[in-house]
Amino acid sequence: MHGPADPLPASERLDEVCRAVRAGGAEARSSWVEAVRSARERSDAKALAHASLCLAVALHQSHDPGAASAALAEGEGDDEPSRLVADLLGLRLLVETGQRSAAFERGRSALARAKALGDRGAEATLLLELGLVHADARDAQRYADVVLQALDLFRALGDRRGITACLGNLGCALTWRGRPDEAERCHDEGLAIAVELGARREQAVHLAGLGRVACQRARFDEGRGWYAESRRILEGLDEPFLIARNHLNLGRMLQEADLLDQALEELSAAQALAEAHGYRAVGCDAWEVSALALEARGDPAGALAALRRHLACREVDAGNVTLGEGRDVELERRIAAARREADSERRRSSELAETNEALRAALVRQQELQDELRRLAETDALTGLCNRRKLREYAEQEIRRGARNGRPFCLLLLDVDHFKRVNDTHGHSTGDEVLIELAGRLDHAVRCVDIAARWGGEEFAVLLVDTDTAGGQIAAERVRSAFDARPFHTSRGELAITASVGLASWDRERDSTSLDQLLSRADRALYAAKQGGRNRVVVAG
Repeated sequence: MHGPADPLPASERLDEVCRAVRAGGAEARSSWVEAVRSARERSDAKALAHASLCLAVALHQSHDPGAASAALAEGEGDDEPSRLVADLLGLRLLVETGQRSAAFERGRSALARAKALGDRGAEATLLLELGLVHADARDAQRYADVVLQALDLFRALGDRRGITACLGNLGCALTWRGRPDEAERCHDEGLAIAVELGARREQAVHLAGLGRVACQRARFDEGRGWYAESRRILEGLDEPFLIARNHLNLGRMLQEADLLDQALEELSAAQALAEAHGYRAVGCDAWEVSALALEARGDPAGALAALRRHLACREVDAGNVTLGEGRDVELERRIAAARREADSERRRSSELAETNEALRAALVRQQELQDELRRLAETDALTGLCNRRKLREYAEQEIRRGARNGRPFCLLLLDVDHFKRVNDTHGHSTGDEVLIELAGRLDHAVRCVDIAARWGGEEFAVLLVDTDTAGGQIAAERVRSAFDARPFHTSRGELAITASVGLASWDRERDSTSLDQLLSRADRALYAAKQGGRNRVVVAG
C-alpha cells in the first residue's frame, strides 16, 4: 500500500495493511522506517499515521511487540476510521505485552468509536481481543460473556472465520468453568469450520482446546498429543505468541495434576519464548506456576528464584517500565531485607500463621458452599441439567435480546412416552435411571450454545438460540431420534423409550415479551404430539 486510504471497515483495512507489509518482505519493511522519518520532517500527520501503522505491523510480524507499540504511538490519524484501525492493532499489542489496564482503557474507547462508526466487524474483533484480557486475568465468567457478545456479532455478519475464533475462546472459558463436554462440542464445531475455511491458525487454537479438555478429564497423554499437533501448525505459521500460551496452558494443567517434571518442561519453553519476544503476561504467569511446581517438588531455592522473577514481572506491569539492572539490584536488596525480617519474626508469628491458615481455609470452604448453593439452586439434582427456574431466566434473556435485534429462537418441550408404565412395571429407581440416561442423550444431541433443562417429572425443555422454525424442526427430530435410536440400559434390563416433542418458535408479535405465551404454544404442540400417536414432533402454529 502507498497511502492511507480507503473506506474499508477497520478490521478489513488492517488485514489489508498486514497482507501488504508481509508481501513486501524484510527489505520493504525497512522502507517504512524511512517513510516515518520523512513524514515527521514534513509534519505530514496523515502520512505519519499511515507509515507508523505499517511500521508497527512490520515490527509485530517480526515478533517485537514492544517496538511495534512504540512505532504505533508515533502517529495518530486525524479521522475516526484511521484511529479505529490503529486501535485494533494497539489493543492486540497491549494484550501480547500483558498491559491489562491499558488494554481495558483502549478497548473501551475503541468499542465506543466502532459503535459510533457503525463498524460491527471492528466491534466484534475488539470484543474478541478484550476477551483475551479477561482470560489473562483468569476471569472465566467475563471471558465467556464478552466472547458470546462477539459471537452474536460475527453470526449476524455471516463471518465464519470470526465464528470459529469465538468458538475457540468460548471452549476455553467453558473448560475453566468445569464444563468439558460443552467445551468439546464448541471445539469440534469450530474445528470443522476452520478446516472448511483452511484457517490454520484457528485449527491450531481448537486442537489446543481439545488438549485442554483431555487434560481436564485426566487423559494427559492424549492432551499432550493435541497440544503437540497444535504447536506443529503454529510453528509453520510463525506464531510464537500462541505457542508460548500453548506451553503455559499445558504447564498449568500438568502442575495442577502434580505432574511436576512435565509441567516445568512446558513452563520453561513458555518462559523462553516470553523473554525472547517481550510477552510479559505469559512470562509473569509462567514464573508464578513454576514457583508452585518447584515448591511442591521440594526445591525451595528454585521456588524462591521463580517467585522473584514473577514479582519482577508484576512490578514491570504495574509501572509499564522496562526492568533494568538497577531495578534488579533494588529488588535483590528488598528481598534480602524481607528475608531478614521474616527470620526475626518467624517464632512470634507461628500462631498468627496458623490462625490465618484456618481463616483462609474457612473462607475457601465458605466460597465452596456458596458456589454449591448457587449450583443447587440452578441445577436439577437427579439429571444434572439446569432446572425450570434457570431455563426461564435464560429464556427471558433471549426474549429481551430478540426484542432488541429480532434474532430468532425456539423452545422445545418434550415428554417421555408412557413413563408411568415404566415406574409401575419396573419401579421408581428404574424410572430415575431412564431419566438420567435421557438427560445425557438430550445434552449430547443439542449444540453447546443451546440450553437443556428438566422441566419437571418426565418433562424436559430445550432453548434453541439463534434458531428459526426450520432449524428448530431439524434439532427437534435429532433430539427425538436420540431416544428412539437404541434401547436404554437399566438395572432391570434394556427398555425401549421414546418421547413426544412440541416445538414453538418465538414470534415478536404473538409472544411479545411474555414467556408464558410461548410456553403455552409449545405445550399445545406437545399435547398434539401425544394425541397424534406419540414419538413424534409437532410444530406450534
